[in-house]
Amino acid sequence: MEIEKYYSKVVDGINLLSKEDNFNSLIILSKPGMGKSFWVDKALANCGKPFVIFKGAVSEAKFFEFINENKSKIIVMRDCGNLLRKLTFIDFLKSATDLTKVRKISRLNYASHEDLPETIEFTGKILWEINDLPKKNKDDFDAIVDRSLYVELNFNLEDIKDIMYQIAQTVEEKEVTDYLVSIRDKIGAGLNIRVQKKCLDIYGACKLESKDWKDYINKFMFNELSDSKKLFYRFAGLKPVKRMDFVKYLMKEKGWSYATAERRIRIWLILEELYTNKQKQGLISLDPIREEE
Repeated sequence: MEIEKYYSKVVDGINLLSKEDNFNSLIILSKPGMGKSFWVDKALANCGKPFVIFKGAVSEAKFFEFINENKSKIIVMRDCGNLLRKLTFIDFLKSATDLTKVRKISRLNYASHEDLPETIEFTGKILWEINDLPKKNKDDFDAIVDRSLYVELNFNLEDIKDIMYQIAQTVEEKEVTDYLVSIRDKIGAGLNIRVQKKCLDIYGACKLESKDWKDYINKFMFNELSDSKKLFYRFAGLKPVKRMDFVKYLMKEKGWSYATAERRIRIWLILEELYTNKQKQGLISLDPIREEE
């Protein structure tokens, strides 16, 4: 399938990680909802190496125990970004991802875990899925990046649309995807593969109960809007309104002065969070305004 071209770096990275003794760590970065976990699982299932998935927060001691139990496997760290804010945990990972076949990881001062060995001889590998590079302890995390294979999935809007349409196989799935794209093009709501799946599920549930699936998707998608778009939508919905009327709404709703409300609107227009017909004190809208309006 043509969709595989978007994730070939993930597949290639996992193949290298599983076959080469010179690589002990792989970092895969992308924005949330872009399909990296699906393709990681698919590539791992095909690589022939044992792997285990670890999710959520944990103490260094508990992770040491987990490493001990899975010391010869590929360990997938998923939804564990909070751990990267801890310097002690990053130091722990430096030992686990060092560029040697066998890495010795010390138990350090985990006094409450005397049943564990003082040192683990770790021959496994670590695969990180992350949504953002950590800002805290950045220099220390960079030391892990230097030890690792690094894959970054950068999709523009057209890439995301192409992926979504390739996922949509049935007439109904294409209809839902068309509607999602039209909403995004109209109001700038977020668009990704996870959003598509949720909306396909909404469509299926609504069809079973004879409900308006577009209405339900609208409610869901508008929750994805930025704060500025939500403010405008609560005031005017999808229709254009006079700029001064929106200024008055912001002054009342947010308690802002006239100058602050106008300054915020100028910023939102520059960022294309909102649109105007460029006439002095003219119209404001979520959607680019046609000249005849």
